[in-house]
Amino acid sequence: MTVFADATSPELVDMIIDGAVGLLLTDTLYGLVAVSNNRDAVERVYRIKQRTPTKSPIILIGDISQLYDSLPGVDSTLPDDAGLRKLLQQTGPLIAPSANPEGDPPAMTIAKAREYFGDTVDFYVDGGIVADDQPSRLYRYIDDTHYERLR
Repeated sequence: MTVFADATSPELVDMIIDGAVGLLLTDTLYGLVAVSNNRDAVERVYRIKQRTPTKSPIILIGDISQLYDSLPGVDSTLPDDAGLRKLLQQTGPLIAPSANPEGDPPAMTIAKAREYFGDTVDFYVDGGIVADDQPSRLYRYIDDTHYERLR
């Protein structure tokens, strides 16, 4: 298990692309992350989190082009953190359910995340204490021309 000081390490990018599962700070909370196009990694996130298999995950994208070419009226800077956007542009979309076993409160520090998950994950990125608990912008994808903003 590797601990990174931030999300800019090329080693971290390679690990994620290769299917690693780990914890990093998103705009709002620590998330248990894996590249979204690796079925084994996604299933591992669900097992580690003890997440209900029918519950959809949050998916982080570096910019709107990773979702599809054009989504009128949507700000193309999701998420707000530039370092996280850069990571996402290199790895592609990541699933990122909150860093907590199903039913427990989300980890607000890397120490709490390590308490929850220990060595069951491949990496941790220490983003400090969660400072901004404002909810992320969430959109429901309906089809190539339709979406719905949830919050």
